[in-house]
Amino acid sequence: YSKDASNGSVSLSNISYADSESQLQQDTANDEDDRGQWGNKAEFVLSCIGLSVGLGNVWRFPYLAYEHGGAAFLIAYIILQLLIGKPMYFMELVMGQYSGSGPTKVWRMNPAAKGVGISMCIISVIVAIYYNIIMAYTLLFFFSSMQATLPWTQCAEVSSHRVCVFLSPLQIVLLYKMYSQTLSNDASPSVTLADQELCVGISMCIISVIVAIYYNIIMAYTLLFFFSSMQATLPWTQCAEEWVTAYNCVTTRSMSLSKCTDNITTNFMMGNCSCTGNSTIDNSSMPLNMTCSPEIKTRTAAELFFYKEVIQKSDGIEPDQMGAPLYKLALCLLLSWIVVVICLIKGIKSSGKVVYFTATFPYVILLILLVRGSLLDGALDGVKFFIIPDWDKLADIKVWTAAAGQMFFSLSVSFGGIIMFGSYNKFTNKVYYDSLLISVMDLITSVIAGFVVFTTFGGMAKSVGKSVKDVAEGGYGLAFVVYPEALSNLPPSQLWSVLFFFMLFTLGLDSEFGLMETVLTCIQDEFPKTRKYKSYICVGLSIACFFLALPCTCPGGDYVVTIMDHYGADFSVLILSCIEVISVMWVYGVMRFLKDIEYMLGSRPHGWPYWVFCWTITSPLLIGLLFLYRMIEYSPPTYAGGAPYPQFAQAIGWALLSFALCPVPLVFFWRLFKSFQAQEVNTFTDRLKFMFSPTPEWGPNDGKRKRTLQDNQTKATGYDNLAFRSENPAIPVDDKSSRF
Repeated sequence: YSKDASNGSVSLSNISYADSESQLQQDTANDEDDRGQWGNKAEFVLSCIGLSVGLGNVWRFPYLAYEHGGAAFLIAYIILQLLIGKPMYFMELVMGQYSGSGPTKVWRMNPAAKGVGISMCIISVIVAIYYNIIMAYTLLFFFSSMQATLPWTQCAEVSSHRVCVFLSPLQIVLLYKMYSQTLSNDASPSVTLADQELCVGISMCIISVIVAIYYNIIMAYTLLFFFSSMQATLPWTQCAEEWVTAYNCVTTRSMSLSKCTDNITTNFMMGNCSCTGNSTIDNSSMPLNMTCSPEIKTRTAAELFFYKEVIQKSDGIEPDQMGAPLYKLALCLLLSWIVVVICLIKGIKSSGKVVYFTATFPYVILLILLVRGSLLDGALDGVKFFIIPDWDKLADIKVWTAAAGQMFFSLSVSFGGIIMFGSYNKFTNKVYYDSLLISVMDLITSVIAGFVVFTTFGGMAKSVGKSVKDVAEGGYGLAFVVYPEALSNLPPSQLWSVLFFFMLFTLGLDSEFGLMETVLTCIQDEFPKTRKYKSYICVGLSIACFFLALPCTCPGGDYVVTIMDHYGADFSVLILSCIEVISVMWVYGVMRFLKDIEYMLGSRPHGWPYWVFCWTITSPLLIGLLFLYRMIEYSPPTYAGGAPYPQFAQAIGWALLSFALCPVPLVFFWRLFKSFQAQEVNTFTDRLKFMFSPTPEWGPNDGKRKRTLQDNQTKATGYDNLAFRSENPAIPVDDKSSRF
């Protein structure tokens, strides 16, 4: 082993091997065939893009940008990506590629932190469970879109004193404007022409399971909407008959409401209104007869379709309000899991082929929607709102915490998937450039999605003469309420709805691949004999996740999804990421990590002082501060009215968080216990070295290189850890007493 001091490159030309080179090559080939590798570089890059670019980029990023100052949020997001996101993404790819191991086995580098990998797997399962519920929503909307009239574009027959309002949200805003004019004693309010327009690794596995379950819930939503789009009448464009008797509903087919020529007695938005006679649109009149109950708030047809038809949301999470699984949603959830199993049945060999379509198709649809949205009158107003910063917002810590949360959610850092994907790379793959490309693509996708959303919002706002912020909505509301309504006004509405919800489903599918493959890789790495049964394990795990997700398909399931997201993936990932970066860069040693990169790629990464600074200072410091702020400002999930979830629901959430993170301390104390049993481990320093030093099995994902490094171990308990000494000598192969 030799090192060129002039450029920091590593040469293997002088290495001699104890065994024959042919035997070592055979060992390496057997390892690769047993575990598998990517068919080519494109499969790896597209899989990583698919994991990082998900549903959160489409609905979460644009709304957070709107809520936190437009471009100010973008600036905070980019800064945090540079200081935390990119460095940690690169770090995890290197960990996986260098070792050829998944989130649990990679912690041979620091055995006391193996619990982090297990927690990653647990969190991945949690997210996969509830994510597939959202995909089920999407499927339901997809199938509902295949109708002559979209079911969310009109209300059913109006009766009684309760009114269901079909809008476009434009129309609700317009009615609110009419009400405002009434308050100013204008007896005949008018509408202008303008208005009419394992410790770490094990936790990673747990988190992966949790996230996978949650993600499939989202996919079930997506499938439900997808199938609902296949109708002549989109179901969210009209009110069902039962909504008429229970909620305020009125059919208003005009794109813009004008003035009510008789009288408006009180606030339509709050459900207390009366408007009889005619409404005028461009000097022509149409009948308009609306009567509202003062007790009930007016709801839109699309809103009612989602909350009363798709998820049939109950009033609370109490056991007597949970209800039974909804068969339509459960079937969409089942279909979503079946698609996941089919795509993962052969591991990366099958999913690597699927991502050629699923990772690229969303960009086609996003670009089509961007062009279509740009043609709307008022689109420029939406773009200005999105890109013009509110500089005062940068001083608000909430903007930075929101940007950090979106960064982790989007890049999938500390979920274990990045380590897993990197582990299937060839040892010499130029992973440095891959990490830069993927993180840049994630940012570009978020920005494109932002333009798509805000050009549409700009057109909606222009039609009613209101600002963009008055028609924007986040979360589920953006994906399954506001956007379906906006698409219903773009002829042919069925086509746009089908394309949009199919795009959402493919986005969720890519993320689901990464979450589930993380868990499967953890199992196979820990128990290599199970590799021959991978198909059966994949089916069994998916069946288990399907049944775990069934409560999310009940009328009270929306509250369950909130708990899984709030406790199972949000808090836990912040904690894991902080422990992860400290375990690697401060315990394993940042200089040792750089040497591993040199050994793998032949040289240090470009701009390596920047990486070292971020890995050792900014990443752990900023993550720690963000977590501390989140704990200080902690508040439990709340109902729509602001009341917190009941104590038992919060207790379940904390139990879920504890379950996801418990492998971290358990593995640590187990390693500590083993240190007391080890021979020749007497002093405190020796005990620390035993706990934190890499095991003898740790090394490169390359038979020849790994054997060379193992031959240079100093003792049976593992490599000496650079973090416990200041010198950093070269590694002469012929001196087996030397330290590495």
